[in-house]
Amino acid sequence: MSLRLKLAIMFLGVAIIPLLFVNAMIFHNYKDSIEASRISALQDITVYKSDKIEEFFADMRNFMAIAQGAYAIKQNLPVLSRAPYNLEDPQFIAVRKTIDPQLQNMQSIMGLVDIMLVSPDGKIVYSSNLEHKFKEFGKSLSDASSETFEMGSGKIHFSGIFLNRMNHYRPGMLITGPVQDSNGKFIGVIAFEADLELIYKMILDKIGLGETGESLLVKKEGGNVVYLNPLRFDSDATFKKKIPIGAKLAIPAQEAAQGRNGAGITLDYRGEKVIAAWRNIPSMGWGLVAKIDSREAFADVSNLERLAVIILLIVSSLAGIMAYSVAKSISNPIQKLSEGVKMIGAGNLDFRVGTKLKDEIGQLSRAFDKMTGDLKAATASRDFERKRFHEILDALPAYVILLDKDYKVPFANHYFESRFGKSNDRCCFDYLFKRSEPCENCETFKALKTNKPHRWEWLGPDGRNYDIYDFPFTDTDGSTMILEMGIDITEMKTAKAELQKHRDNLEELVKQRTSQLETANEDIRKKVDDLRVVNEELSRFNKAMVDRELRMVELKRQINELCMKSGMPARYRFEEDKRGV
Repeated sequence: MSLRLKLAIMFLGVAIIPLLFVNAMIFHNYKDSIEASRISALQDITVYKSDKIEEFFADMRNFMAIAQGAYAIKQNLPVLSRAPYNLEDPQFIAVRKTIDPQLQNMQSIMGLVDIMLVSPDGKIVYSSNLEHKFKEFGKSLSDASSETFEMGSGKIHFSGIFLNRMNHYRPGMLITGPVQDSNGKFIGVIAFEADLELIYKMILDKIGLGETGESLLVKKEGGNVVYLNPLRFDSDATFKKKIPIGAKLAIPAQEAAQGRNGAGITLDYRGEKVIAAWRNIPSMGWGLVAKIDSREAFADVSNLERLAVIILLIVSSLAGIMAYSVAKSISNPIQKLSEGVKMIGAGNLDFRVGTKLKDEIGQLSRAFDKMTGDLKAATASRDFERKRFHEILDALPAYVILLDKDYKVPFANHYFESRFGKSNDRCCFDYLFKRSEPCENCETFKALKTNKPHRWEWLGPDGRNYDIYDFPFTDTDGSTMILEMGIDITEMKTAKAELQKHRDNLEELVKQRTSQLETANEDIRKKVDDLRVVNEELSRFNKAMVDRELRMVELKRQINELCMKSGMPARYRFEEDKRGV
């Protein structure tokens, strides 16, 4: 790869890498910001809609409590329950005139489809909706779950959602609650027939949800999640579409139906990747989900990504042109300098590469000329030193050679060549011994095998003896060789042999004289032994004489003592000599 291309790539990298890094940071931060913004918006939607739903049913509960305590209902529901199921009955007509204004006004205020009064046996005995009066009077109260009356007899109860055939199949719900007289006795049930169209309109409202977003209500039934409203991509899903809990689809709906709140990127009921927020509606046991396809939510991010790629391509092109120009302005002088270096490397130390440029390249070229001059002087000095070194080697009274691993002699001093001739690129075993292959036991190459100095003795082809020193040697090109020095020791060996001869004669004379001395020494040893025997005899005789003398002295002492005891004078007199005797 040329220097120009390397510089161009380097400059282009310097320009593009920071741009890529900045673009990646901006893109990442923008994506995170968009994701957080979308999730926050969806959470706001779920909070708003769930609060509205909670508020709606809280109002229903409050109105039901008001209706349960209404005096007119407490007073007239027993009458309606006892009256025959005849709309033309005077008693029934009188009661309706009393309670119609109140209940129809409540129906209007609450936006209900109907307010019904139910007898203790479950029969509808009153309907505030005049259209329903003739259709429902005297019938049993029922809804989709058939539990409305039973549950409403004990407490306020919200039925399941159903399609109300009496209200053009709009989504409806029955809210029931027990009615007790002033004595606390159960006298019947109040039933609110609520129209959930407003709630459904709010749920199906797509404001803030774009082209692919939607809100949906779900409910857990057994091990499934049931959808309670039409879906944007499945209008017939109401009460029909079910997703098993634990499935890999509709994750937000499963979470909401199981009473959990949350938000994130996941899969919807279609298996599409979406951004969703989900929330539980605890009062109804429902879940609310707001979602939007991630490809739409991140459309701005995709647009930014495309824009960033276009900008990157434009900047890369401009940076490439600039990098090439700068690289060329740097590489051309360097290329000329390189050509000059080749000339100088070929041996032309008089070639000059200096330019008049004022930049670092110009300074480098002039410095290179100075270096060339210094190199020329150093080369001359080196050649002189090399010549002197060769003269010293040639003057040595020993031979010095270099052997390579191929048994050739690339260098030999004058001493070696004067004795054995020039090798002329022949192997040592060839021109020294006229052999066609290396010697069987070549001592020289042991230095290469052991990588240690080796000393040995060699009888050369000239009949002379040499003391050889071999050393591992690394040449300037890195090749491994052997440096060998041989010293002629023929005269020294002859002198040693003569010296050994004289030494042997001297040793023989020493042996003879030693033998004579040993003989004389043996005679002396015998005389000494004889004298020792005589001395021992004299010692024994002397000891015997001394012992006899001592016994005589002791006997004389005893005689003197006997004389003294008998009153006679001592017969013997003793004088002490110098030894005390």
